[in-house]
Amino acid sequence: MPDRNRKRPQNTALPFPTQDKRYLGKKVYYEMKTNQNLLSFLFPINMKGHVDVHYIRYLLDHEGRGSIYQYLLSRGYATKFGSYVILEDSLTVPLVVYCSLTEKGLSDPFFVVETLFRFLKAACSDGVDVELWRSINLLSELHFRFQDKKEPLKLVSSILDQMGTTNDTRLYLGAPSLLTLDLELENKILSFLNPDNFNIYIGSNSFSSSESTEHGPRLTKMEYFYSSPYLDTNITEVELEVLRKVEVDPDLHLPSPNTFVPTNFEMFEVEEDGGLYPVELVSRDEGEVSVWWLQDREWRQPRLYTSCMLYPARISRTPHTWALESMLSQIYKQVKDLLLYEAWEADFNAEYKIGGSWRIMVHGYSDTAKIESVLREMLGVFFSLDFNMEEELFNATVLQPVEEMFDERGKDSYRFAYKHIDSVVMRNFIDVADVKKVVGTITQQDIREYMINFISDLSLICSTFGNARKEDAIKYSSIIRDKLVEEGSTIKNEDRRGLLDEDTWKLPTGGSHVIRRRMENSEQVASTALVMFQIGREEGRVGDSPPYTLHAFSMLLELIMKQNCFNYLRNEKQLGYMAFCYAENYKGVVNFYFGVQGSRPGAGPDVMDREINYLVSQQYEMFQLLSITPAGLDRFEQAKQALSERVTMKQQTLEDQSSLHMSRIYYPSTDFKKMEKVADAISALTVDTFLELYEIFFVGNSKRKLSAQVYGKSHEITDVMEEGEILIPDVGEFRKKLTETF
Repeated sequence: MPDRNRKRPQNTALPFPTQDKRYLGKKVYYEMKTNQNLLSFLFPINMKGHVDVHYIRYLLDHEGRGSIYQYLLSRGYATKFGSYVILEDSLTVPLVVYCSLTEKGLSDPFFVVETLFRFLKAACSDGVDVELWRSINLLSELHFRFQDKKEPLKLVSSILDQMGTTNDTRLYLGAPSLLTLDLELENKILSFLNPDNFNIYIGSNSFSSSESTEHGPRLTKMEYFYSSPYLDTNITEVELEVLRKVEVDPDLHLPSPNTFVPTNFEMFEVEEDGGLYPVELVSRDEGEVSVWWLQDREWRQPRLYTSCMLYPARISRTPHTWALESMLSQIYKQVKDLLLYEAWEADFNAEYKIGGSWRIMVHGYSDTAKIESVLREMLGVFFSLDFNMEEELFNATVLQPVEEMFDERGKDSYRFAYKHIDSVVMRNFIDVADVKKVVGTITQQDIREYMINFISDLSLICSTFGNARKEDAIKYSSIIRDKLVEEGSTIKNEDRRGLLDEDTWKLPTGGSHVIRRRMENSEQVASTALVMFQIGREEGRVGDSPPYTLHAFSMLLELIMKQNCFNYLRNEKQLGYMAFCYAENYKGVVNFYFGVQGSRPGAGPDVMDREINYLVSQQYEMFQLLSITPAGLDRFEQAKQALSERVTMKQQTLEDQSSLHMSRIYYPSTDFKKMEKVADAISALTVDTFLELYEIFFVGNSKRKLSAQVYGKSHEITDVMEEGEILIPDVGEFRKKLTETF
């Protein structure tokens, strides 16, 4: 029986199997609290000490050709498969293998059980594959040698991992490490994964404690820790005999040799005409495709990031388009996980980010032959997607996961508060609930047609950053361009970056506009008050102040107020377990948010909102007092200095630097010196200007304020309105009155 003194009970502990055979060979059904169907296997590895299980976990977690994951996914039985270990005692390492079941998998879980043992027979019957072991460790060694800079503590931890001198916990968790191969030990570990040494746990919310269902028996017992209904039965001898005698399946096998492992780590000479910022090698005046390049001068690692943004002739923002984008992404993800898994394993990441515009990106080692191979393979995979899947497989692996992506039933109240604010101020707002409704109406041919239409008329901007020569950047862009043309694209020499702009409505000035809504999930306990103050365009200024003064002001305000906000709303007033304030820069528009989420009786969203208003007023008075004292002025200058150092801090990795430059190149405002200008604006910000801006945007009659109050089960909606508050009963009607955008 479970040990009631255990501090961290596991869902798999129903009951927990020890070395005692009486607790093995169990099939445990239990009720899940979510919509997920979960099948878990637990194998106790009864060996002294915390043994290293990373070889068997590598096999179980593998998602490429021959893997259990691809076998079950392609047959519509599961959408996830993997493993982990549980920290228990020094005599037993409980290895857990888990699987997220589809409805088909829940209806026939024994097929999944058989699949696991078919794979184990094929992969482990002859013991550890020495060449595979070496391959795993080679990949681990390369990843370690060429890792990005880290915080000192993480770097030391990484070094210890690779030396094999980590503490027991790290080895026990299966962290990859360059250990000497001990065949006897490894084969002994594998021997514990057999039909006579495991338990099965099947969890679903379709199980019931009142009656049996089509998927399982009636749950007649109650688990001690979580009060979850469950029933433990024995795996029958007939079932065990079937598992002992399973035949191998040719679709289940060890991973094949990885052809994407890099071999060329040459560091190219720094070219003289390079610089600190990206250079446009080919402009629109010189060719169809704009090509940007930046050679790494700082980290000098054999790595690069190459990408290309695809802009269509027009961008449609509707629930139907969003659903199509998400479903195409899901189809590509599944095929990529299979056909490009080895590339990912070799630290080459090949991504399509599909939205209003598409971005193709490959990043990894700068081995030119391998980068070209990954890029061509990636493009080939995308343009050979299967849009004629069997309906059952399409529903299980595409339609249902996308519907779950847009399912809001489990979301907290603060997420709905953000949604309500966006529904007012975002000109092209799309309700995810509407997207979910559309998903089920879309066919595979609809997705195919969407893809064909999107690529038919394109404008391209490509970039390469890292250890790359100019000719490499041009070559990678040509590979992408040529494949698109081959697939029917017409490439236009047009700058379409403006299509990515998203207009934000300006709220009316003066009063505080309020939305009050009940949580759609009636069982959600917590409530939220989220208050937004609109400030303006990030590059905005007042008077003769420098550009980006509004951006600098909002960041400085967050730095100064953040701790006071938490202390007052969370600690002093105890309004909720989550309290925050922060500045947001979204699509070039600066807003400032205050928020509280909680369930304390008598402290509903209306009370939270009043206390936020008091905090805003009280802070203004405090700022005024500090502005006339030497100590206050000194604190203000210290805050400015700290913020300036933060915004001018160099990127810590090539990935961070590449992401920053891509955000400049692919979007309308290509300003590589933006942060230097923000730092100048911070330096020029005076106390008087700070107070002036605070009064304009937070306490004066020109403020633009919106409060979203979302009521959970703990609180009742009030009809009481404070002075200056304006209720928005109908968002649609309110939006019709908005005429200006930022």
